[in-house]
Amino acid sequence: MPTATRNRTAAQAPTPTATSREVRDKAQMWLRHGVRLVWVVCPDTRTVDVHQTDRAATLGEQDTLSGLDVLAGFACPIKAVFEPMGQ
Repeated sequence: MPTATRNRTAAQAPTPTATSREVRDKAQMWLRHGVRLVWVVCPDTRTVDVHQTDRAATLGEQDTLSGLDVLAGFACPIKAVFEPMGQ
């Protein structure tokens, strides 16, 4: 696949039955296939796991989700990710 058409980001909300290893393995698979930024949204813990090839971090409701160098200028408070629509 040409680089110009590759997805640079991926977001996942794991199924309730997915293990943490399955979720981590899927994020790593995306990174191996050229995705540069993976967000894993975890409703149960109200966190977002951010994966890049060289690092991973877990953000909580007090943090802001950033597009880093992949989606320059994108920012969203984690708290807003979990608010019901229309609020």
